[in-house]
Formats: sequence, structure tokens, C-alpha cells
Amino acid sequence: TISAAKAVMGQLSGQGVKLVLPALMRGLEDDKWRTKQGSVQLLGAMSHCAPKQLGACLPQIVPKLSETLVDTHPKVVEAATRALAEIGDVIRNPEIRGLSSYLLGAIAKPAELTAPCLDVLLEMTFVNTVDAPSLALIVPVLSRGLRDRKADLKKKAAKIA
Repeated sequence: TISAAKAVMGQLSGQGVKLVLPALMRGLEDDKWRTKQGSVQLLGAMSHCAPKQLGACLPQIVPKLSETLVDTHPKVVEAATRALAEIGDVIRNPEIRGLSSYLLGAIAKPAELTAPCLDVLLEMTFVNTVDAPSLALIVPVLSRGLRDRKADLKKKAAKIA
């Protein structure tokens, strides 16, 4: 099904992506696990066909995909993990691209990996501009750090923000 998703998304134009995206976002909220899995796979496959259009929509997509990471069905979780990894390839900022494994890990497992990710972000010096797709990966980690009970995580997240 992943190869079929890539084939379908490979034929879409930029305008087609804009038309398909709302239906895929609704599919993420469906109760049926197969619908969620299909929507997640298509969102991940979208990174191969229209990275520019997908980059503009990442602020809406990443929070929805991170919600599917805690789904009860393991195939949905697996598809969401794979889709987030594929979406991480859309990032053009070289600093964020280097940190994408930390950021995606902190999005996938916030309780365990938020603190190490914030440490790496604190050490990073940003030379290039941070665009919306890059912020789509950073903001969920920062908001998790700011909402945490531990004062040191809140301080680290506040310094970065």
C-alpha cells in the first residue's frame, strides 16, 4: 500500500495536493484504523511528490500526525512514525535537518526524549532562517517542554523560545 500511495501522490500537482489535504486530515480523525493508516501513509508519501506544498502545510500536519503516534492500533503508530520520518526530509534548513532525528524522536516519545532534544537545541547556533516547516518540528517539542512539571525543562524551553 505504501508503493501505491507514492504512485498516487507522485501524480498530483501542487493544486491537487491542496485539494487532497483536507480529506486526508479528516481521515486522521476517523474511528476506523485502516482509514487512519491510509491517511497517514498518503501524508508521508506526499513528501516525495510536492515538498514545497507540503512544507507550507506542515504546521497543520505535524500536530495531527503526533496525535496518531499514541493510537491504540500498532499499524497506525508504525505508519505515523514512518510518515514523520519522511516529512522530516522536507525540511530545508540545514541546522534543523541535522536535528530532525532528535526532534522527531521527541515528538514520538515526549516523556523520554524531550529533555535531550531541548539540550541539543540549546547548544545549536542558528545561522540560517528558520522557516515554517522547520518551526513545525520545533514548536511541539518546545510546547511540551513548557507544559512539563519539571522547572529545568521549562527553563530550557523558555530560553529556546
